[in-house]
Amino acid sequence: MARHFRDTRVVVDELIRRAARGDVSPWIGKKGDFDEVVVTALQLAIDRASELQGTNIKKWEWGKFHQVKFQHPLAAISPLHLLFNPNPQAVGGSAITVMAASWNLTTGEVNHGAGWRGVMDLADLSR
Repeated sequence: MARHFRDTRVVVDELIRRAARGDVSPWIGKKGDFDEVVVTALQLAIDRASELQGTNIKKWEWGKFHQVKFQHPLAAISPLHLLFNPNPQAVGGSAITVMAASWNLTTGEVNHGAGWRGVMDLADLSR
């Protein structure tokens, strides 16, 4: 079933929000009730995080998995790669947060996102 929702995380997020409010949803019903789906999803997430970062939850960090790598054209020339390709940088956010940053689901490498975000009061731009 997950293959039908690949790269549509915002849609899945909205479906989950509706199910949490009690809206009837056939895709939840096929897997049990909402609580059962949530518990199963949580267990799958814990299993995946354990696989990636070990079983000590206190040492888990989103930024160890969710990172951006910057590739500079001059880095193709040795030893310039030491200057122009810094180590990967941890990036916050997800596909459904203000700091939107999408990533490769297998490697965690951030592949696109906003360079800058802000909240503006359009009624008073001086604020």
